[in-house]
Amino acid sequence: MTLYAACAFEPDGVEVQLSDGSLLEIPAQLVHFDNDRGDALQGVWMQPELDGPLGAVVVLHGNGGLFTEPDRDDTKLEVAPQFADWSAMLTRRGYAVLLPSSYYSRGFWEWDDAPRDLDEVDRLVLRTHDAYGALRFVCSEQAVDCDRIALLGFSNGASATLMSMQDDLELLPRTAGLTPAAQRERFIEAHAFYPGCGLQGLLDDSPYFPTAPLRVYHAAFDPLLEHCPSRQAESSAEAQRRGVEDPMTVRVYDGADHGFDSSPDNQAELDAQDDARERALAALATALDP
Repeated sequence: MTLYAACAFEPDGVEVQLSDGSLLEIPAQLVHFDNDRGDALQGVWMQPELDGPLGAVVVLHGNGGLFTEPDRDDTKLEVAPQFADWSAMLTRRGYAVLLPSSYYSRGFWEWDDAPRDLDEVDRLVLRTHDAYGALRFVCSEQAVDCDRIALLGFSNGASATLMSMQDDLELLPRTAGLTPAAQRERFIEAHAFYPGCGLQGLLDDSPYFPTAPLRVYHAAFDPLLEHCPSRQAESSAEAQRRGVEDPMTVRVYDGADHGFDSSPDNQAELDAQDDARERALAALATALDP
């Protein structure tokens, strides 16, 4: 794989600057770990100094990447504003947070700069392995309760979130190398902001059914919404067949388009951002608080 400019950048740390210009109060560390298939990854780890065990959230970035591309004089990696703000919201509630960097770890800042030999199917498979490598890292931290870890994704990271939560994931041809479900840690729930639900055709022979509660927040004007209603229908039908409650919900915001959580452009998108964040944080509190 071709390595890009990120690999020439040698940071002396990581900075989490909030949208109001302040810095995150919780120290942020650049950490190294392997994904589920042994690829080397880097990510940003934040752990509140509270009596444990703590709940935790793994956050998957979108196609813009985790970090803002540095200027010539920068010495630190800077987390992109959306993820800096989410880090603040989560750590202030007492959760540890890991933000794995699927792109920087592989030598590029954003998807548009990805090597030509890495296609969209590869990306989804790699990021699924990344999610479970991140889960294993978080679970190994002494201060974290391994039974209280959630997954949160945005855009392509949200698509990877959907893929990661698929019930028979290790039985699919492209993810057959994933650690078997009985041997790997589990996310207690997941939240996906405006994912693509087509999942690159990887589930064409298998109905979609999440292993735990999955909440999708989408936008009426977003073309990525296309396959999400059918995924919800699959999940509902499978839940009925199993005699269990449907774990998947999809909320669609009128007047909103893709990226409303990152850069809302109108009042409808501001309202969508506020409502989706409030719902996600409330659900996380129910799942992660002791």
